[in-house]
Amino acid sequence: MPKLRKYKLIILLFLASVMYLLGLPYCTKAGQYWIDLMDKYSGGWAVLIIGTLECICIGWVYGTKRFRKDIKLMLGDKCKACNSRYTYWYFAISWKFISPLLLIACVIFSWIDYKPLVSGKYVFPAWANAIGWLITLSVLFGFFGWIGYCLIDIFYLKPRPFKTLFQPEAEWGPLRMEHKRMATHLPNLEHYHDSKRIKKSTLSLNTIQYQ
Repeated sequence: MPKLRKYKLIILLFLASVMYLLGLPYCTKAGQYWIDLMDKYSGGWAVLIIGTLECICIGWVYGTKRFRKDIKLMLGDKCKACNSRYTYWYFAISWKFISPLLLIACVIFSWIDYKPLVSGKYVFPAWANAIGWLITLSVLFGFFGWIGYCLIDIFYLKPRPFKTLFQPEAEWGPLRMEHKRMATHLPNLEHYHDSKRIKKSTLSLNTIQYQ
């Protein structure tokens, strides 16, 4: 978030300290069991659900055409795949239909095939599996928690039309001013668009940063 950039050092120190403390249990004799627990419950079907929702957001909410133009803006005119309609339709169909359906199928099969965690001959107790489910819920909380906050915000805190949830903020887009002017496909940046000042250029992947 742009507002937090001036506190970058403090935030990095805080996060590094927290991650260090959270990593200490993995250095104990029970560390391998904690790793098995995290591996099963933090990287399983919860991640697949998030991946499904990301595909839906890109394919159906933000739009594959707009996303294609974002990629072209970042990679420049030399990106042949960005200019190929065959490549576009391949990714559009994948993001809209194939990937979400395959991910949903994987989630369903993982639920059907679920078994309490076992590591070698050691069977994890019920309380350990309960912690595992809490880990899974914590992975999903970042996504669904934000959705809940946005709903509370538009209905109670700052009442406004529901459709605004599917619209970008006024300043969302490339970070630098010259790149904002080039992002002519983003309607929220219309006040930056000036055809006389837009220059065609080849941009590297690291050139454009988004807010």
